[in-house]
Amino acid sequence: MKFRKAGGKTICELSTKSMGRDPKAFYEISIATGLNIIVCSGRFTANTWNEDEKNMNEDKIKDEIVNEFMNGIGETGIKPGIIKIGVSNINNELEIKNLKATVSAQKQLDCPVSIHPPLWDKKAKFIIDALKENGTNLNKIAFCHCDPTLEDYEYHDFIAKQGAYIEYDHIGMHLMSSKGWFLKEDDNDRIRAIKRQIEMGNLKKILISQDISFKIRLTKWGGFGYSHILENICPRLKKEGLSNEEINTILIENPRKFLCE
Repeated sequence: MKFRKAGGKTICELSTKSMGRDPKAFYEISIATGLNIIVCSGRFTANTWNEDEKNMNEDKIKDEIVNEFMNGIGETGIKPGIIKIGVSNINNELEIKNLKATVSAQKQLDCPVSIHPPLWDKKAKFIIDALKENGTNLNKIAFCHCDPTLEDYEYHDFIAKQGAYIEYDHIGMHLMSSKGWFLKEDDNDRIRAIKRQIEMGNLKKILISQDISFKIRLTKWGGFGYSHILENICPRLKKEGLSNEEINTILIENPRKFLCE
């Protein structure tokens, strides 16, 4: 596997239950490749839930998450290492209920949480306020998909200064549909954003990844594949003036602290 040959060791697999989460398959892939694969608990945006899930109250959602961490997912015995939730709209009552339940579970488990925020609406403050109200450890929170708002350096600086991580995870992705740009930012934009956040004192709050969620992201289908950051972005970062220590902080130390401390 190119990712492992390039030096990769760990993949966070953030497909939730409603997105086809398959812990047994992840386990088999982990054994076959020698990679660490971290599976998630939690729920994505409400449009992916079935009716039973929509009718669950906060306590039941929380208990489901805690049970998976303590006893494993279903009958597999495989335990998640992170919670993934989706917040597509801060006015969506179902998603706010899910956010509150997740916050409660996180406080009990002290586990990392990856939050999918509204992509183009800058609603991090609303989410952070909700987290603070429940005493959440913001050092265990990552706001993924920060790429669409990467030009607003102050917005990302605000997130980082609260203690949460800013995650640029569309690296290698530059998508357009017949309706126009879906993700107009390219890797040059992301590198500029990373450099600016370092200048603003946020080196230790930056995460980067690739959000490989489409077939066209894989090398088989013409994409960069899982090794893109290690093979192409790291040399670019060095060329742009980042030291080996700074790159290791982003690729190794920050993920370790977010996931394990």
